[in-house]
Amino acid sequence: MKLIALVDTVWEGHHPTYLKFFAKALLESGHEVVALCPEPEEICDWVASVCSTGQSRFHASAFRESPTSRFPIRRLRPAANALNSWIRLRNGIRAAGSKIGRLPDLTFLAWLDSYLPYMHPSVIDRVFPHAWSGLYFHPRHLRRPLRFQEFRKGPLDRTIAITSSRCPAVAVLDEGVANQLHQLIRKPVVVFPDIIDASLPSAANGLVEEIQTKAAGRPIVGLLGALERRKGLLTLLEVARRSTDEWLFLFAGPLFEPDFTTEELALIKSLAASGGSKCLFYLNRLAEPQFNAMFQACDVIFAAYEGFLTSSNLLTKAAAFQKPLIVSKDCCMGERVERFRLGHIMHAGNVEQCAAILRQMRDQISSGDRGVSADYEGYRQLHSADRLPAAFTKILESSAKRTAY
Repeated sequence: MKLIALVDTVWEGHHPTYLKFFAKALLESGHEVVALCPEPEEICDWVASVCSTGQSRFHASAFRESPTSRFPIRRLRPAANALNSWIRLRNGIRAAGSKIGRLPDLTFLAWLDSYLPYMHPSVIDRVFPHAWSGLYFHPRHLRRPLRFQEFRKGPLDRTIAITSSRCPAVAVLDEGVANQLHQLIRKPVVVFPDIIDASLPSAANGLVEEIQTKAAGRPIVGLLGALERRKGLLTLLEVARRSTDEWLFLFAGPLFEPDFTTEELALIKSLAASGGSKCLFYLNRLAEPQFNAMFQACDVIFAAYEGFLTSSNLLTKAAAFQKPLIVSKDCCMGERVERFRLGHIMHAGNVEQCAAILRQMRDQISSGDRGVSADYEGYRQLHSADRLPAAFTKILESSAKRTAY
């Protein structure tokens, strides 16, 4: 039995879901777990409700994101933030170890990305002299080379931190870059399932009833989650503006205002307030069951993100609730949608193409064809939380080999 520390400083979006299911997988494999996160009571209550036999082997401590650096040279702030994160992690791990009576055998960072910028292994090894691994969510540079890629050596190399001798292996969600990353770091790269929490509200949902009332029998296309520019919000708004009343366009989630110009923001807020027949806005943060209920109410999910090259668990939700998607091509999501026939792909930002796809999907819905050829079950199984114990076993086996060596 190993003592594993699970760490995440963010507690919104997919972050709580991942940390909870990681803890469950490790506990069910017989390990002891300590979670460092912003809401330790919430994760303790969740573990008690789903994994009571492992409750005695579970601990949690409050751990929050480092304050953003105010280093005077803006370009060096990511490095200062990463260094501060490693220092805070060291202190947090040692404090948790003191409470338990021993240090963790491995620290697993559920969001590795923020610990990597400009961090050389020698710096990490000095600041954090403990075994660590993590889930690298967005190795975008392996999908699309960065500018001046040939000059990005040493600390400028996006993968240099992972070559630390204290990191035995790393996890990714994007299977399309796993082998490439393995060739770069020369250590195991484990592909994790992009898991979801598919829970629904226990009682009738007023928001869903409101959506269905406004739809009045029309199919619903939804853009759900944080409403950001990269989500293709402006593209879908323009499609809605040009469309007839055949669809109801649902925009649900908090609006990230800094992404938009003053004019764009005014347009979005005007549409949100006008209450026209074609669009419905809900600009508040959604709890997971609420999000899932609204997701389930949609007929089509719009996920044609702009500049987003890696994995999204929105596809797993679509497979779980059997909803066809529209995604961008030339990226991980596009490859998966084509492979499992989960919907349609388009060029990001192409309003005319999106409108044409929706017309085609409207005809399919009218004829009763709601993606009967889609391999929803195959995708759901590939990204099931049931695959997590085996994935963590690979990480821990690599850690044991490093320790033995």
